[in-house]
Amino acid sequence: MFANKIKNIMIAFSIPAILFAVFTALTPAFGFKSLPVIFSQSIVPTIIGFGMAFSMIAGLFELSAGVQIVTSGVTGALLSSVMGPWGLVVGCVLTGVLMGTLMGGVYTLVRIPSLVVSLGMVLATEVIGLYLTNRAGYISIKNDISFIGSTPYNYIIAAIAAVFFYLIFNYTKFSYNVKVVGDNELVAKTMGVNVKSTKFLAYILGGVFFGIAAILEVCYANTISVATRMSTVALIFKPMMGLMIGLQLMPLINNLIVNILIGQISLAIIFNGLIAMGVRSTFQDVLLGFFMLVVMMVSMNKGILKEWNRKRKAKNA
Repeated sequence: MFANKIKNIMIAFSIPAILFAVFTALTPAFGFKSLPVIFSQSIVPTIIGFGMAFSMIAGLFELSAGVQIVTSGVTGALLSSVMGPWGLVVGCVLTGVLMGTLMGGVYTLVRIPSLVVSLGMVLATEVIGLYLTNRAGYISIKNDISFIGSTPYNYIIAAIAAVFFYLIFNYTKFSYNVKVVGDNELVAKTMGVNVKSTKFLAYILGGVFFGIAAILEVCYANTISVATRMSTVALIFKPMMGLMIGLQLMPLINNLIVNILIGQISLAIIFNGLIAMGVRSTFQDVLLGFFMLVVMMVSMNKGILKEWNRKRKAKNA
């Protein structure tokens, strides 16, 4: 049993290790000197992945994470000019909770697919940030506040978010309900699970983590830009892929935090490696789209792939 666990852990961690070795061999501009950048770039997508985990496991399509992060970041930046660093923290997290509550409330009331709700809410709420910035399209924070996003504070914030996620995901009845609802909503109802309440709380908890991610997003560049015309949706692609990879790794390592981090580090290695090789951003977007299709194909057809593998083994036997 212990030997199998070690083997599974080595298999999971071999993914980023192999990718790192490949890009290190392909270009001298990539190597161990790139590791600090890779780890730093993995923090925000990992935290966003924590926020998306509950809704995705519950069977919801959450495409509004990007606009929640932008709106939270703008509000936090505004409050930071009055309250300093605490204004940034409180403004981002509180706005994230309010945005999550709004998403959950609308989904519960209108009773239409979550994909439609999230797209509608993106279009409806992207303009909030534009008005908060007086149509400037961006807002900046002072240098004596942006230290929150520098090392080691960014890792401390990420560690706090990870502990918070771990406790909720592994030791709460809510998390159990989320998993049951995601497996079979009808069975969940017969078991007495309040499906509406579970999904509503999933949106709210997602907002908490999106608010935390907004803190670091603002601090990394000392500014945050408002996005419109659904461009905020692009912010969730990498976190979504990292989360999907993490969910696929659960049979190997029964720790979603570690698995999401493995997925995000792997993605960061790929894109930093492509940059080091001089690959144009257009091709990077093409690769991102293709990689996302592959990950979603594997994720959505997991049962079919398992059955195919079982039949193949039986035939060989």
